Amino acid sequence: MIQIKWYARGGQGGFTACRLMALAAVKHSGSYVQAFPSFGPERRGAPVFGFTRIDERPIRDHSQIYDYDYAVVIDQTLLESQDVMSGLKEGGTVFVNSTRTPEELGLTGGKVVTFDADTISLEILKAKISNTAMMAVAALYSGVADRKGMEDACRELLPERIVKKNLEIIERVCGEIGEVRA
Repeated sequence: MIQIKWYARGGQGGFTACRLMALAAVKHSGSYVQAFPSFGPERRGAPVFGFTRIDERPIRDHSQIYDYDYAVVIDQTLLESQDVMSGLKEGGTVFVNSTRTPEELGLTGGKVVTFDADTISLEILKAKISNTAMMAVAALYSGVADRKGMEDACRELLPERIVKKNLEIIERVCGEIGEVRA
């Protein structure tokens, strides 16, 4: 079973990215999935967490994820208050939306991939809504989903008015990092 923990702030689309990843995995390989949020104070800007489980067999565990294979950090300022490495399994990877290197962020104890999703989001959406870009980065590096699976998930899950721009984001991420398989 693959377990992913998502770190975002309210209003950044963290739970949407969590659900997109799950649906993309279904579209890619027919996996069984779960996607669920964990909210603290329900206000814009407050830390929020999401969880995605992906497996070849039905998933019976419905508890919060404490030990994860991957973590996706949509807002790097959360690194100041969240220890994203503490639940990372051996051999796991943390994906951080940042222009800084893992060393500059001070993240040790596991593999860390940084990617500047904000620039892509600003160029395409005219806003720092980097959830789809970070979902694509994590999907490609982990092998959980391919470009077609992500695109199909966007078409199915997102409101029609934002699908085209999110498909542009996926295209751009795929162009920058390619079809990576970890």
